[in-house]
Amino acid sequence: MQLSYKARYENGLSSQPFTVDISLSEVGVSISYTDEEGIFRQEQWLQPSLIEKQVSSSIITLRNGAGVPYKQLEITDQRAIAEYRSLFKQKKQKRSPLPFGSAQGPGRTGRKVVLLIAGILTVLVLSYLYVLPYAADKIAQNFPKDLEISLGDRMYSSILASSTIDSAKTTAINNFFRQLHIESEYPVRITVVKDTIVNAFAVPGGGIVVYDALLKEINEPEALAALLAHEYSHIELKHATRNMFRNVAGYVFISMVLSDANGIASIVLRNTENLRTLKYSRDLEHEADANGLEILKRNHLSPEGMIKLFEQLKEQETATTYEALSTHPELDARIEYVKSYAEKNPFPIEQHDSLNLYFGRLKNNASW
Repeated sequence: MQLSYKARYENGLSSQPFTVDISLSEVGVSISYTDEEGIFRQEQWLQPSLIEKQVSSSIITLRNGAGVPYKQLEITDQRAIAEYRSLFKQKKQKRSPLPFGSAQGPGRTGRKVVLLIAGILTVLVLSYLYVLPYAADKIAQNFPKDLEISLGDRMYSSILASSTIDSAKTTAINNFFRQLHIESEYPVRITVVKDTIVNAFAVPGGGIVVYDALLKEINEPEALAALLAHEYSHIELKHATRNMFRNVAGYVFISMVLSDANGIASIVLRNTENLRTLKYSRDLEHEADANGLEILKRNHLSPEGMIKLFEQLKEQETATTYEALSTHPELDARIEYVKSYAEKNPFPIEQHDSLNLYFGRLKNNASW
């Protein structure tokens, strides 16, 4: 004769739990109760479907399968707990197979297997966190320049295909950039896009996208020169390419193993949209600032332009200002770096009528 016990039952549908009668057997748990509508109900939870959520000397909490809504049973009757342990715990122990036929059961051999699996998982995790990004970065730095430019052209076209271009400002800003007289192995081209986002970013291989909302906040030609020198530095130093490759490190690693340069290019291309919001590390941003300052120095442009750029970004820093350009407290540290650079590297400052000319045309939306 099976004994009956009281238990607490939640059917996953009603807001209140039910007090139910349960009986235990090797087959499973039988549940009987009257629901909120006064209807008598019975359920049979088979032993293979039982999921133990909590098992102790004072309570056993069971679920019937992993489906939703969850059905849960709480048993606190000590006699029921003792019978449950007798029926199911012994049965589970009998079913536990000996590892590799060892008479010792889960002893030394079992522990060795567990340690081996743990070691393999540790190596995989560390590889994913450290080896893959490092490998992707090295591949990016040694990526063939002609393929990088070709890849950049395709990415640049993909980005601009869904953008509204300001043609007049695009002409003016490219004329402005040429006054910096930068000799580059990359075909630098800059496009001004109409958008409310305060942002600018570099594309691998020579492309730079500047949003007109950012240009509206720049009031000095020296600040614009600092912005373009900074973004160009990301291209010259391969930051744009390295950052993109790091972002798809796992896929790049597979193609690297297969020695498939075209496969790498295809993977990176499919992640073009990520360029808009990719964040550079502090080291890469510092390198771009330092290289940008050298460009300003060669043109005898005051480093105050970069300070003014960062200060204007601080004033306009909102949810629409991407971290690629503006992030507190990084801007304060970058401003201090520029001030320190200016003190340690004094150089003569000159007026540039050509920069003033094209900056005026840019602000007046004229391309002539």
